Amino acid sequence: MPVINIEENIMRLRDKIDKMTQELFRMQGVLQTFDGFKKGGLETIDLPNDPNQLPVEKPVEKPVENTHSSISGGEILTQLMANPSTMASAAAAMTSLGKDPNQEEELESTQEKPE
Repeated sequence: MPVINIEENIMRLRDKIDKMTQELFRMQGVLQTFDGFKKGGLETIDLPNDPNQLPVEKPVEKPVENTHSSISGGEILTQLMANPSTMASAAAAMTSLGKDPNQEEELESTQEKPE
């Protein structure tokens, strides 16, 4: 007769929920980033390479210059995609552009930490 270990199933389900929650938070960060791009006036981003193709050779990283005009949208997106943890920060920074610092914060984080 088959036996089901209750504690093992509980642990497995909690682990799956944790992984799905992390993925949800990652997707919310990406959404916030693209919303920030849209609010910042971007309509399209020119990518240097097709992201669906395997790279022929590893590109050499260029140092990031401090002038805004020297970085293309594709380079910004490439840098953000290389470090997803900065996406939410970039989105927050972009959405705060043009706001009066004396105004109340209108945007609240849609991400909550699981208990």
